[in-house]
Amino acid sequence: MSKEYQNGPNNRGGKDSDSIPIGGQFRPESVNRRDFIAKCMLFGISLPPMSDALLTSTAAATVSRAAWDPYPWKWGKEAIATNPDAALKWWLDEVTHNAVSDSDPSVVLTDAEISELKAMRPHVGFSWYSLTVYAVEGWKKFWTQKVSEWAAPNIVNFDQEGQPQREKEATELMISKHLKVAGQMSFDWMLFNTFMSLYHEHNIATVGIISPPSAYYPATNSCVTDDVTTFENLVKPICELLHSKGYRSVDAVWMVEASPSFWTGARHLGFERGIKKYESICKINVVQDNIPVATPAAAQAAANQALERYPNLHLFIMLAHQYLGCQAAVRAHNRRDVWVVASDVDEGTATALQSGGWPTYATVSLPIAPLSFAAANVMGKIFLGKRVPLLVKVEGVVATPQNIAEAYSKMWDGEKLPWH
Repeated sequence: MSKEYQNGPNNRGGKDSDSIPIGGQFRPESVNRRDFIAKCMLFGISLPPMSDALLTSTAAATVSRAAWDPYPWKWGKEAIATNPDAALKWWLDEVTHNAVSDSDPSVVLTDAEISELKAMRPHVGFSWYSLTVYAVEGWKKFWTQKVSEWAAPNIVNFDQEGQPQREKEATELMISKHLKVAGQMSFDWMLFNTFMSLYHEHNIATVGIISPPSAYYPATNSCVTDDVTTFENLVKPICELLHSKGYRSVDAVWMVEASPSFWTGARHLGFERGIKKYESICKINVVQDNIPVATPAAAQAAANQALERYPNLHLFIMLAHQYLGCQAAVRAHNRRDVWVVASDVDEGTATALQSGGWPTYATVSLPIAPLSFAAANVMGKIFLGKRVPLLVKVEGVVATPQNIAEAYSKMWDGEKLPWH
């Protein structure tokens, strides 16, 4: 393995670098993985069970991968935070100051590197949150397409079906396949802290997509959306719509996914900034915040209650696929003066936007193809022993009735919007 991977020029340095303070007095070298799990049990935080077989690397694996160091950062396999707020702050700082674009040379595979990978034909796999979510199916499609250029033909794609317990099954599967690099999409980054330790035990490099899979234990690389910037921009067309309807101040209800994730926090921060930035156009008063919903049905029930409770309610903020429940409630109440802001382009948002922008008026066309291609390229770099960046970030495109087709095509590698 090349020394470039172990001691590359990245500005966060190798593991022998001086430690940096993370989140106040906390220092990453002070937290042991097993201590973390023990403390979680002490304070009543539920963690999935782990078998002894998965917690101990085999002698053969240790010998065969003695020179393999998939976690070369200064914190190595140790935690970078001890609570969710500190973790979110740490990751947002990294995205802001240290992430690179998907066009960076440390990300893009050269023709010579692709030829080398074709000769190697390494085995790869990825675990996906739920392939029933249109965007997730898109990420899986483009990632598979890209790695197929050089990987062994039996590519592993595991569908977690949106069920937390299947994240453990996915981790066990990737380990059983003896992969050197595994991809992971996890929407509950607190839950995945435990499973990341299993990848550590087996010295398997990890690549995340849309979000770092683990809050406390950084993957080898994560390809993420620049949600703070994108969702700040999302507020402007909403305020302009409300202003055009004669509103200068409206009440809004904000729902969030029940499972915590990096992108939930990043989107929340970006949208909050947008509310402040564009309040001169129309002031959005959030009268109910952080309502946790796990499904569209739960979002619909919460929206029904809010419509009856708040007479000046004109906006639902649901920056995840559960926005469908908000749409259903607004339609059922026939409230043409209430709109929904969402976070993706799928059949529901595309239909609403192409029909004039009701109930959903604005959403984000997420970087589906760019993130997938970046994740595939980074995996190739890791196989070749190259030092890769901790984070790759790509901005999405705000989509409204005026640009929905173009926004979709840009993020889906030139494909045309499939709904009309």
